[in-house]
Amino acid sequence: MMQTYVSWLSRQPGARVLDIGPVCDVTINTLLPHVKKLYLYDMFLRLGRGVEIRSLADNFIHLHAFFYGIQVWDLVDHCSNDEVSALADTCHALLKPGGALLVTSYDEGVAHDPCNAFAVFEDFQVTLKPQRHLNLRYTHRQNQKLIDAMKQFTLFNSYKYQCGVREFYFRKR
Repeated sequence: MMQTYVSWLSRQPGARVLDIGPVCDVTINTLLPHVKKLYLYDMFLRLGRGVEIRSLADNFIHLHAFFYGIQVWDLVDHCSNDEVSALADTCHALLKPGGALLVTSYDEGVAHDPCNAFAVFEDFQVTLKPQRHLNLRYTHRQNQKLIDAMKQFTLFNSYKYQCGVREFYFRKR
């Protein structure tokens, strides 16, 4: 899904993209050649300091319908149901009509300790990069629960990597 998502973004003139989750240099370097502007918001560091997910909305709400794409890296695994709903609402407000949302998550049974960043290399394969400095709660959601939480969006496709990372590619209606 990552390659499909990035391919779509590269065809959008002036594509502005928001990357939410752990900031990973490898992923940034992979995405930059394909987008006009990449905005980074390391929600993992904020969660580790007790900042609520609603701070995302507070920091970006003035950018209503501004982004062509948003990546949410593993964040749903570290949020309560209410926080996932707030995240979905915020992403919906921030995306342009027809915009794309890429959500990554762990599959059930995959080791999530230590906390990992999802790194994307030039071949668009998602791999895990340990973030030993973070200690965040973990909540697994079955595929359908995660899809239902993103009810404002249409599921375009989903994919599961051999390493146990799941990708969900949504589009804003």
